[in-house]
Amino acid sequence: MLLYYLKSSGRLNLAVLSKIGFHSLAVTIPFYFFSFFWGILRWRIIAKACNLPLSLWSATRLSMSGNWISSIVPGGSLFSGDVARATIFALENKEMRLMGLTSIIVDRILGLLSILIICVLSLLVNFHLLNRNAWLRFMSLVLAFFVVVFIVMLVLLLSKKASDFLIFSDYLKTIPGIKIFLDILNNFYIFRNDVPSLLKAHLVSYLGHISMMIAIFNLAHHIGISLGTKSEYFFAISLGIMTATLPISGPVGVGAGNVGFALSFGVVNSSSGADLALAWQLTFIMASQVGLFFFMLNRKKNGFPF
Repeated sequence: MLLYYLKSSGRLNLAVLSKIGFHSLAVTIPFYFFSFFWGILRWRIIAKACNLPLSLWSATRLSMSGNWISSIVPGGSLFSGDVARATIFALENKEMRLMGLTSIIVDRILGLLSILIICVLSLLVNFHLLNRNAWLRFMSLVLAFFVVVFIVMLVLLLSKKASDFLIFSDYLKTIPGIKIFLDILNNFYIFRNDVPSLLKAHLVSYLGHISMMIAIFNLAHHIGISLGTKSEYFFAISLGIMTATLPISGPVGVGAGNVGFALSFGVVNSSSGADLALAWQLTFIMASQVGLFFFMLNRKKNGFPF
C-alpha cells in the first residue's frame, strides 16, 4: 500500500532497479556481510556474558537463518529475524530458552540504541538542517526522547533496587501473563556482573551499522543517485534505517522503510530516498539468501515440519 502511494505520487521510480549491475553489487554486498558478521559477534558477546551455550558457529547459523527469514517475512528488517533466532535457539536449548530470548532482547536493545545515537550525533553535525524543516525538528525531539528511554531502560534493568521492586511487586503479579515478563526481567540482572561485555557489544553495534551505511552509500553512488554532503547523507541514511526496523513494515522494511527514506532524504533536498531504499532492499534480499543454506541446516538438525 505504501509502495503504491509512493509510486502514484511520483516519489518512487521502479526503473532504478534496472541500474543495479555487477559493479554496484560488488561494492555493496561485501559490506552487507561485514554488517552480518558484526551482528553475529555482538550476539556472541552477549551470550557469553550470560553463560549461554552459543558457539560462534551456532550464532552464525541462527543469525544467518534469521536474516533470511527477515528477507521474506513481514515484520521490518529485524523483528521477524529475531523471532526466528529465538525459536530455533529454544528448539535446540529447551532448558535455556528463556535466557536465549533474553539475550536476543538485549542484543536488539543495544542495536537500536546505537543507531539512535548515530542519528542524534549526525543530526548535531548537520544542525543547520533544523532551521529549514519543521518535520526534522519534531523528529529530533522524538530521537532524543527514545535515546533517553533506552538509556533509562538499561539503567533500570541493571539496577538491583529496580529489579527487586518489579519482581516482588504484588500488584504486578496479579497481571495475567506477567510471569514470563518477570522471568525475563530477572534474567537481565545477570548482566549486572559483566557490564564491560555490554559495552563491548554496544561498540560492536556501531561497526555493524557503519558497514551497512557504507554499503548503501556505495550502492547510491553506483546507480546514479545524487547525494548531498557525506555528513548529510549519513544522517538521512541512519534515519531511514531506523524506520525500516519498524515491525509494521514488510520484509526488509518494505513500505514504511521506503517512506522513511523518502522523508529523510527530502530533508537534505534529495528526491531519490524511496528509490535508494528499494535498491537497498532488493540487494539486501539477494545477500540474505545465503541464510537459506543455514536455515536448511537448522531444519535438518531440528526437524522443522516446513
